[in-house]
Amino acid sequence: MLGDRPSLERGEQAEGAGQSPRDLWDAAVGAVALYEATYKYHRSLSDNPTVELIGVSALAPDREAWERVDALVGEYVATMPKVEMDHRLEHGFGIELEM
Repeated sequence: MLGDRPSLERGEQAEGAGQSPRDLWDAAVGAVALYEATYKYHRSLSDNPTVELIGVSALAPDREAWERVDALVGEYVATMPKVEMDHRLEHGFGIELEM
């Protein structure tokens, strides 16, 4: 669901959570892993990536933990179009426009 860990791009400094797609991915994956290790969860198909990763918030034994995971996953997912485009450009899938 969250895909591969984004690469750290040249010149980009990873100076704290939320500074780069890679930092956001690390935070989201870490939060999901901690939640999965702590609570029983039931994944479900949904438009919400957190529900697909750890289940519905109403079934969460710790609502605050679920909301923390949801916030971190949401922050990373918000960068995904940029991450996907960067990945395509890195691998030569960019479109060249001629004027």
